[in-house]
Amino acid sequence: MAGFRIKRQTFIRRLPDATQLINVQRSVASNNDTVIITLNFGIYLPDLALLLGDPAEIEDIQKSHWQSRIGSFIPESGGDKWWRISSLPEAEEASIGVVSLLEKTVLPHIESLSNAAALCELWKQGKHPGIFRADCDMYVAKLCST
Repeated sequence: MAGFRIKRQTFIRRLPDATQLINVQRSVASNNDTVIITLNFGIYLPDLALLLGDPAEIEDIQKSHWQSRIGSFIPESGGDKWWRISSLPEAEEASIGVVSLLEKTVLPHIESLSNAAALCELWKQGKHPGIFRADCDMYVAKLCST
């Protein structure tokens, strides 16, 4: 994943118009023998953040202006996907699947939304994955009113 740096469980890529985040979330049901993980994605717009009085840079995916989970990119998952990994072969299988999904589907989608115009268009259509409607309305009012 070119251009991303990692901080804790989050991969972060800062672009001129947006910060892209990929977070590896570990389930509380994980234990010493089995790790259970999913992936969360976020886009943060520094220009919108400044209009809202927020910092221009973040590392916490929960503060993203757009959020999604890996399951939303896997139709047969029902919207959520967790991997149970308890052996090296399971880890290798999961990593191959995750990398393929990231390269073919997730990253191109995130890239297409990593600017104010694309997110404004999405929000104006009433689509606001991972954020509350009230936040979406506030973002539209602050950033997309022109």
